[in-house]
Amino acid sequence: MEKIKNTLWQVDYDAILALPRSFSRQADRIIWHYENKEEFNVKSCCKLIMSNKRSDSPSDSSLTHSWWSYLWNLNLPN
Repeated sequence: MEKIKNTLWQVDYDAILALPRSFSRQADRIIWHYENKEEFNVKSCCKLIMSNKRSDSPSDSSLTHSWWSYLWNLNLPN
């Protein structure tokens, strides 16, 4: 929990903790809603990035690069 708290802004951390807990006995799982199988894959991620680059909003490549560097360097469980 401490690592999550140190990663998020306080307002986001508080909002997450305020979410009601599920009473379902189903195990949690990570899903990727950009793919029909709901499983992350590099191909769908690249498609998402490319579609965002083609959008009307300008992108800051240095910001994008630093965000991806941060994401890929996170120490997450398998």
